[in-house]
Amino acid sequence: MTEPESKRPAPDRLLVSGIELEITNPSLAASLSEALGEDAEETTPVVIDQRTVTEGVPDTVVTLTTARAETEERMRRELRSRVEMAGISLGFEVSGEGRWGSETEVTILTRVNERRITPAAAVHFVTEVERPVRNEYERGSALFIVAHPDDIESYAVAIRYRATCDRMRAISIDDLERLAALVVGGSVRHAEAAAILSPIGGIDAGTLIDVVARVLTPEGE
Repeated sequence: MTEPESKRPAPDRLLVSGIELEITNPSLAASLSEALGEDAEETTPVVIDQRTVTEGVPDTVVTLTTARAETEERMRRELRSRVEMAGISLGFEVSGEGRWGSETEVTILTRVNERRITPAAAVHFVTEVERPVRNEYERGSALFIVAHPDDIESYAVAIRYRATCDRMRAISIDDLERLAALVVGGSVRHAEAAAILSPIGGIDAGTLIDVVARVLTPEGE
């Protein structure tokens, strides 16, 4: 008996051997659905070569969706959302490209890493952002924000290796949110936070001591 049309998978999502195929071209999706038949889940795994599909149906995109990929994408979105909220709480004007503008005329280009990185990868990222930071912004710097605190050391080594200590810093998302909480609570001013995050902010040792003293000394003492 033929399965009712209403119970069949949507034409743009086909489940083949436990792998969901997401196909943006409706006609290709319908053709594959018909070719695979009702028992696609129980058949021999079907391998679709992306080049073959692209050549056969131009402007077609085929993506394989797995549980791991979905989890990683969710974690990426969550981390970037946390970074954006922290930037706003710190008093920056945050753009979708990771550019933070400050009333102090300092511009910070943020780069977010949700995955663990190697020292070699850190050098690559530092080198990649070095030119736009130096060429496009007179008072610009880069801030690398990582999900894992252990990755700070990889960036620290890469920044020293590229001799960009005057333009780059790295921070964990947890520490960034701690600084944002201090700004929201009034213990740290926006200008001070901008100087802490940007090497060209012009903060001096005395100002840092004042910031630490205000944070450590309870109000009223």
